Amino acid sequence: MKNYKKLVIDDYFPAPKYRENQKEILESILEAWDEGKKFVAIISPTGTGKSIINIAACRMCKDAIYTTPQTDLVRQMCQDKLISPYFKNIMGRRNFICKLSEQDSNMSVISCECFTVET
Repeated sequence: MKNYKKLVIDDYFPAPKYRENQKEILESILEAWDEGKKFVAIISPTGTGKSIINIAACRMCKDAIYTTPQTDLVRQMCQDKLISPYFKNIMGRRNFICKLSEQDSNMSVISCECFTVET
């Protein structure tokens, strides 16, 4: 089992400084991993910096997946200069607007008349 307490959190945190409680949350995550827990959930109010905490945690354990159903959050993370270098954005067709649609300028690619699936 890996000893996570030996990791230096500051080496994995992508921001120049911590917001209130961010370092303590990361220390709690490392403690949970050292206790053998495989999954950790962060429940914290908006503005806490959960996304950057998650990126730091993913970097610490190396083989992690960070997922969210909130496409607005994914887009926000893509534009964040501190976070975007550390993740690969993967979104489904349903999340993109079809530029060829003559019916609706907000139609998703999967709903557009130009989208076909061969069976």
